[in-house]
Amino acid sequence: MAGTLAAREHAWGPAGEEVAVCGGGAEVRLLRPGAAAAAAGAGAGAGAAAAHPPRALLRGHEGPVAAVDWSPEAGLLLTGGHDRNVYVWRRAPAAEEGAWAGGGDGGWQREMVLLPAALDRAVLAARWAPGGRKFACGGGARVVSVSYYEAEDSWWTSKLVRKRQGSSVTSLAWHPSGALLATGCADGHCRVLAAVVPRVDAPKESVPRAGRDSKFGTVLVDASGGGWVHGVAWSPSGSRLAFASHDSTVTVLTGLDATAEPDALWAGGESARVKLRGRPVRCLLFLAEDRLVGGGWEPAPVLMASKREGATPGAEDWGVLLESLEGSSTAGSSEAGDAGGTPGPGTPGRGTPGRSQNTQFASAFAKFEQFAPKAKAVRAKQVGGPHKGCITCLRVVRADPDGTVEAFSSSGMDGRLITWGTADIERQVLAQLSL
Repeated sequence: MAGTLAAREHAWGPAGEEVAVCGGGAEVRLLRPGAAAAAAGAGAGAGAAAAHPPRALLRGHEGPVAAVDWSPEAGLLLTGGHDRNVYVWRRAPAAEEGAWAGGGDGGWQREMVLLPAALDRAVLAARWAPGGRKFACGGGARVVSVSYYEAEDSWWTSKLVRKRQGSSVTSLAWHPSGALLATGCADGHCRVLAAVVPRVDAPKESVPRAGRDSKFGTVLVDASGGGWVHGVAWSPSGSRLAFASHDSTVTVLTGLDATAEPDALWAGGESARVKLRGRPVRCLLFLAEDRLVGGGWEPAPVLMASKREGATPGAEDWGVLLESLEGSSTAGSSEAGDAGGTPGPGTPGRGTPGRSQNTQFASAFAKFEQFAPKAKAVRAKQVGGPHKGCITCLRVVRADPDGTVEAFSSSGMDGRLITWGTADIERQVLAQLSL
């Protein structure tokens, strides 16, 4: 999907036929690109923001929407924005295909969410827990809250994690069990919190021990990276946790065991760090236990993989398998329009200092210009890719019962929403290894 509107975050509906997109405005667009697009292979477009107008627009936020998530089990939409509000959206039972009207709300109704008073800054991240019975949100206030539905009062109430995070909460990820919550923060730390809500996570026997035997909000793991953390992700089994830092590194914590005692959740303390050659990664997604894909300031996702180091439990060596996933163009896809021009070489831009200010500056400026064409040529060779801007979100489109991803999607500030087939990616891996 390509268009002039950004696609900062997106989330697929339960059947994979509808997708909710937020692009920095106060509205959330609901699109129906079609099941054929969702099942397409690597690099296949899933529709276009311009060619496929929104089937519904969800209005309610008074500022930019920064987070959107769709619970596949409950069918509920979750949105969070810079207006410090979080909303749960439920489609009326009678609002099916006939209720969809371009520009309307599509029969979606907004439900009240009571957030803690401490959450008084922009909401930057919001995610449903597995099962759709609770969700977490966090943001600029350095706090995290977990919300759940109170049937008696017909609203969503919240439970605050009392200990503040070190800085703004930029990303959240739930453990597959729903008992643990990983946070990524601008202080460069990734933390794992106990997030069990007794009245929601019953029966108690089904809750992993690390979450069951811990007080709500207890920090069970605290790992640091190089620079603020952009994205966090759990592996399908929950035994690995990855987080991306702004210094172009991805750290993978291994040997995590949620069934162990709280103090032994990460008993081995094993981790692997991948240093990327390109620019930083902003979002992560595990395709399988030994496959991890990341998207960020490069125009294409990067694929990372692991291999065991001998028989040492938890010891793994992670590295880059494919630096740039290749995508193919599809009919109907279009480029995002440019918002404005950039001064080219030799064209004076606004605020460009004059060369006649002094001889020393003029000499330094001339030396810089001498190397500028060479640097520009290298950059022009590197910017090619399916995305024309920063990749900001990765989502699962279709997965096996064991959690292995068959298809996923990427979206970014260029307004493109691209679906990728993991079978095609594996063929790219084999082709690369055969070179």
